[in-house]
Amino acid sequence: MQGPDSLEFVNVPASSLPAATATLAEHDISSAPARPSTMMFEETFRNSAHPTVAIFHVLFKGLALFFYVFANMISDNFVFVFVLIVLCLAFDFWTVKNVSLGGEA
Repeated sequence: MQGPDSLEFVNVPASSLPAATATLAEHDISSAPARPSTMMFEETFRNSAHPTVAIFHVLFKGLALFFYVFANMISDNFVFVFVLIVLCLAFDFWTVKNVSLGGEA
């Protein structure tokens, strides 16, 4: 077995990489224009096939996460908080299963 001192890094020239990987390696991320995150969310929802369904999907997941993190400020009752989070996740599951998939499965 070799020790950690015997390890060395191998440099692979970009010419030996597949075309898609080579272009990704040469792409400079810092040249991309900076956009506020709210604009990215708006653009994502606008480009979605069903923006209302996407909003409810994110809303139910976000509410469950919000209640999980901040529920101690609202109530000290663990059972109430647990039921509230499970209800949010159940609504999200129902939205994904019955609305997002459109009854395909």
